[in-house]
Amino acid sequence: KTQKGLAVWKPGNISSHYYVLHPTAKVGTYMEITNPMLHRTITAKVAGHIPPGLYQSHVGIVVSPSTARALGILDHQFFARWRYVE
Repeated sequence: KTQKGLAVWKPGNISSHYYVLHPTAKVGTYMEITNPMLHRTITAKVAGHIPPGLYQSHVGIVVSPSTARALGILDHQFFARWRYVE
């Protein structure tokens, strides 16, 4: 499944692992995330679902700080495209 929309991240511990939270993707699967501005694409593991009420309803995915860094993201909110298997 291919989607696009608002992605967010919060500063924190930068590890070498790439993780993402998504509302419906199966936990433990991998998701391909693209920053269309820089044409960078990485693969991140779905670590869990977005907790209800923690982020605004129009947030599509939440990425880890290391994932944001690998994509070249500077702002805490950004437009992204992502693909995953349902």
